[in-house]
Amino acid sequence: GIGNDIRYGMLICDACPVGSNLAVYAQLHDKDYTYAVEAVAASTLFCIVTIPLLVQFAGLLWQQ
Repeated sequence: GIGNDIRYGMLICDACPVGSNLAVYAQLHDKDYTYAVEAVAASTLFCIVTIPLLVQFAGLLWQQ
């Protein structure tokens, strides 16, 4: 139903990678922006695996 659609939408938004603006703000504030870029890249790569797993797991929980 519509309730599960909203749940899935919220779950996917919460599971998405950190924003690339993180690196921009790090550079603007004279912080280690190369580390910020690495964090964004790692977060994006991890999400390739974790988002489908989380959606599958949530589907198992929410069917009850």
